[in-house]
Amino acid sequence: MRLALVLLATLLIAAPAQAAATKVTWPEARPYGAGEQIAISVKGDRKVKVSVLRVSASGKVMSSVVRRTLKRGSVTATLARAGTYAVRVDRRERTLKVVAASSPAPPPPATPPQFDCIHAENVSLEATLSADRVQRGQTLPFSIRNTSDGCVTMGVGYQLEYQSGDGQWKPVPWPLIFPTIAVILQKGGVYPNGVHIPADAPLALYRLVGFTGFTEPTFEVIA
Repeated sequence: MRLALVLLATLLIAAPAQAAATKVTWPEARPYGAGEQIAISVKGDRKVKVSVLRVSASGKVMSSVVRRTLKRGSVTATLARAGTYAVRVDRRERTLKVVAASSPAPPPPATPPQFDCIHAENVSLEATLSADRVQRGQTLPFSIRNTSDGCVTMGVGYQLEYQSGDGQWKPVPWPLIFPTIAVILQKGGVYPNGVHIPADAPLALYRLVGFTGFTEPTFEVIA
């Protein structure tokens, strides 16, 4: 009888110690993206085994991400791939789902530059030559300024005439070839250009023509 009482007292004393549970802070219960990191914290008076395992849909262990044994502290693990993961602290377990990281959205298409441009009602362009004479075989720079009350859309070509011996203005005797492009000049804008004079051009007085409202500055071609 005395022996039975001693054994009962021993069990009553040991029971609280064995029942002392380890406090666990589990990862959030939510879907995770591939590559995210989780942490498991434990706090207790005895060592426990903490494991993060990649498992199949049926719960079969496929690979071990991390295994550690500790009383107090944290264990971190990176959930590198999509799938199912089991987080275990001794016999307790939580299941986490990891989804594939979504592809970044493609950048939006580049927005073409916007011009605050109201088309001019009355087109007026002013041409300014860099000099009043040019030698054969050289290029005479000039610029076109938009003196209209709004934007002007124009080509880059021009017409060129020379004054013949009888005083008449005639088209130059060589072809004028220009790229087929358009230029938008805002109010007050300036477009640079140039007149190339062939080496065999007539020695004479020349003028630029060809645009609505275009002034017709003259220059001399010399040898």
